[in-house]
Amino acid sequence: ASSQVRAKEAEMSEQARHHEGRVRDMQSQLEQARHQEERFRGVKSQLEQARHHEVRLMDMQAQLEQASSQVQARDAQLSEQARHHEGRLRILQSQLDQVSSQIRAKEAELSEQARHH
Repeated sequence: ASSQVRAKEAEMSEQARHHEGRVRDMQSQLEQARHQEERFRGVKSQLEQARHHEVRLMDMQAQLEQASSQVQARDAQLSEQARHHEGRLRILQSQLDQVSSQIRAKEAELSEQARHH
């Protein structure tokens, strides 16, 4: 009977060691799962930050496109004004040339009259 008790104790002790090993394995797996969860949270946080940056970049791109179209519109407006001013300057230069030529003709006429007198 005593050997049966010892055998039963040995069997139960072996089972207890086996269970302890399984518990340690499960605790290790649980710890790994916690680490993976922390890493997952970190990745999720980085993903959220990336999405936030993407939204900000899209806003900035929209602002740049708007500014670019405003610059193009202003450039077109200034080009049109420059063309208008160039045309006006050509007209004024032509008028100035005409007046200068009239003055030279009048001076020549007066000079000719002065010689005859």
